Amino acid sequence: MHRERLRFAVLMDITFSAFQAEIKSGIDRYLEEADLDAVYLGIGGLDDQNPLDRAQMAFLDFVTADEFDGVIFIPSAKSTSWGKEILKKKFAALASLPRVTIGPSAFGEDSVCFDNEQGMTAIMHHLIEDHGYRRFAYVSGPLSNSEAIVRLGAYRAALDKAGLPHGKETEYEGSFQTLSGTEAVSYLLEGKVKPEVIVCANDRMAFGVWNALGRRGIRVPFDIAVTGYDDTLLLSALSHQFTTVRQSFDRLGYLAALRLHAFVRGIKPLEPPTLHSELRIRSS
Repeated sequence: MHRERLRFAVLMDITFSAFQAEIKSGIDRYLEEADLDAVYLGIGGLDDQNPLDRAQMAFLDFVTADEFDGVIFIPSAKSTSWGKEILKKKFAALASLPRVTIGPSAFGEDSVCFDNEQGMTAIMHHLIEDHGYRRFAYVSGPLSNSEAIVRLGAYRAALDKAGLPHGKETEYEGSFQTLSGTEAVSYLLEGKVKPEVIVCANDRMAFGVWNALGRRGIRVPFDIAVTGYDDTLLLSALSHQFTTVRQSFDRLGYLAALRLHAFVRGIKPLEPPTLHSELRIRSS
């Protein structure tokens, strides 16, 4: 099918969220500059146990080589093996379409992402060397997510380097959502863990941790410090000013669209950059 303008499909789990909004802003900025179109499709969390997710996966049927010239993929934080297999088959059927993933490559395609190891290492150095903390607890993202795995690995490596302990009783696997931060506090503190600081793999969970500690009469950071990760614009605008790691999701979206446009035009861009994060020291 001939179209006057190039059109990209952007696949994400939820089309309206603070995290996605920053990425969308960067994609839209490039699309406007290059005079291109995009259709955003919320394909759900790829969880086969969730009826809504199963229904949303039907949006993938709209993505064909006749309708689109390329695909930008933003992986879900909570995808299951079922969802990944569905995507793998879909992408195999779209082998002729250029694809760029935002985050670690899902199936060997081009990708743009942040250096999660560098970001978590920076925040741990600040906590261990600058503050002298020795008792840590950690709230990870879902370990089906590759970025969550890297952040947890960097956290553990920093503690190993400093000769500090870590273990199952001081780590909680969250979902990257606020509620799991709340649940983590119950798990950690009712398990008799007495951390000086709770390190969280993103700001949403840190927000849940902060509120849960407050309901227990625990003052942040005087009794227990809390750190986040990502520094999304929505959460940084709140009164809860976490020490966190800033990642420019707007820039990530812009670069993804730029690279995809190059592939569509038959131009092979330079090796994808691994973007560095910035430590933001605040009041938590």
